[in-house]
Amino acid sequence: MTVRSHSVEVHPDFTLAFVEFDDQGRFWNRDQIDLVERTLRTENERADSSGVSVVVFAHGWRHGCDVCDENVACFRTFLKQVRSDSVATSRVSAGRVRPKRIVAIYTGWRGRSAKIQPLEDLSFWARKQVARRIAEGDFIELLTRVEVFVRRANQTDPERVRLAVIGHSFGGTIVYASLANILKARVLEARNASAGGDRVIRGYGDLIVLINPAFEASLYAPLNELAAGFGAFSPLQPPVLLTIASETDRPNRVWFPLGRYLETLFQNMGDRSPRAAANTAVGNYSEFWTHRLTAAVPPSAGARRDSFGSSSKNCACQLPLDPIDDREAATLVALLSGEGTQAPTPGEAAAPYGRALLTCLKPIGQGNPFWVVRASGDVMHGHSGIFTTYLVDFIRRVFIEANARSHPRRQVAAQPGVR
Repeated sequence: MTVRSHSVEVHPDFTLAFVEFDDQGRFWNRDQIDLVERTLRTENERADSSGVSVVVFAHGWRHGCDVCDENVACFRTFLKQVRSDSVATSRVSAGRVRPKRIVAIYTGWRGRSAKIQPLEDLSFWARKQVARRIAEGDFIELLTRVEVFVRRANQTDPERVRLAVIGHSFGGTIVYASLANILKARVLEARNASAGGDRVIRGYGDLIVLINPAFEASLYAPLNELAAGFGAFSPLQPPVLLTIASETDRPNRVWFPLGRYLETLFQNMGDRSPRAAANTAVGNYSEFWTHRLTAAVPPSAGARRDSFGSSSKNCACQLPLDPIDDREAATLVALLSGEGTQAPTPGEAAAPYGRALLTCLKPIGQGNPFWVVRASGDVMHGHSGIFTTYLVDFIRRVFIEANARSHPRRQVAAQPGVR
């Protein structure tokens, strides 16, 4: 059973909409995308609404859009946790920071085409080609229509609607392949801004997160090169794109390079196209690594109780995430209110992100909006053990920091001579 006939779920803590794609990259049912637009407008226009926080999630290999798929079930739990954290933040702020309604869009496709081994493992490359077709197909229309909604909603209040996009595995391939040229264009636009002009790289939405993305490093190389040649970044520059790869991700370490080796065996490689970059998943290409993410307090031995994507029973996710404490909530309140110190962009030492710890692996430009993060096995378990307590803390903090950079207080403080 898929969600095709029930494309929007309204829960007390969030609204979850589904948009499905076929293997040719087309909408399975165009009515779904029209319903998404109506849902976004309705939730944003509610009389008691403080706006909406939109989260687009593209799943990856071995998953789909079934009602009880592990990703679907655990994504619901993840959204409930994000809402709970928002309420805690509002409580600590004494109501100054009001939680937004969460409207999530789960983009479904046939990531699992075989259920019998070894056919399931061998489906890796067939599913990669389908992911590329989706990226070049109607997925672009979905992202464009969502962004148009956000821009219109924020015309009178720039903090009304927030937007994050998360792609896992081949879902990360879909997201990056759809947005790569847009990101490159916006880097060039900001770099070529006139003297005294706006040199902030806008990106897409407020943040893009790729988790264990399954595409080759050579596709990321042009964006990395543009960022390296950008020069000094604006003090208002928020993070734009996070690529987070687990050190224990076996499919990307084993299946990916094997398939790419066969695929590129007879291809010509120029001096600027090293074969290693063409045959290595982007998160495993050491030249691009900028940070390492670890657990600030490692879990007790054998307590892998927080792996997102774990088995679900009766459509319920076995994912007991822990709520944030008052100290972390107070930090988020300060960021959201524009009252905190500038959020740290690690350039010299480790920095806490809730219960996660981010360490810089090499010097990068202060404010560089493109990170490639290596995650320890405690933070992400293999290829599919994503959205652990540690990863949720990290993504949430970076997302709020991205929003905080646009706060009016920060804009004033960034002006020369203003303290």
